[in-house]
Amino acid sequence: MKKIITCIALAAVLAMPLQAQNRPSNEFALSYGAVSTLDIEMVIGSALVVVATGGTWNLKDMSTTGALSAQYYHNFNDRTAAGVIFTFEDFSGDAYSKDMYIGKYGAVSLSVMPAFRYTWLYKDHAAFYSQLAAGVDLMSEPEKEITTKDLSAQFAFQATLLGFEFGGRNVRGFLEGGVGTQGIVVGGI
Repeated sequence: MKKIITCIALAAVLAMPLQAQNRPSNEFALSYGAVSTLDIEMVIGSALVVVATGGTWNLKDMSTTGALSAQYYHNFNDRTAAGVIFTFEDFSGDAYSKDMYIGKYGAVSLSVMPAFRYTWLYKDHAAFYSQLAAGVDLMSEPEKEITTKDLSAQFAFQATLLGFEFGGRNVRGFLEGGVGTQGIVVGGI
């Protein structure tokens, strides 16, 4: 009996890609994300510098563009898609030593991440999905002196635990909750 149930389940899974596809084959998206890994790194890093220097060196007026992303996905069927995510973010602040302005401090980040998306539920006007992306983050940031910049590569990722998209077949908005280079909360079209 277990073999029969296993064979039926396996046949159903293998037949899934043969079903008619309701999604467009290719999708493009633009999004904005808040509280990215860069934001977290910069806030924790500046707090550690303040503690390590006894408060003689600190950052003030910190600001960020937020994570701006462009995405492309190719849908293999209504459930699975693969693509790439490009993310840009600029984080800056004013550096002070003993309340004397030293200069600007910050980081500019550009990430490129291959991505995989699995859709849990797809309907004509709504869908729930999860996605995982991992790639490289090219970042320029100051070294020992404020005016010196260095380009470094580091690991970039985005793990979307739950995404919700809504709208028509060709134009949809979306809202995601996860963690990574794009942020904890990501929304777009």
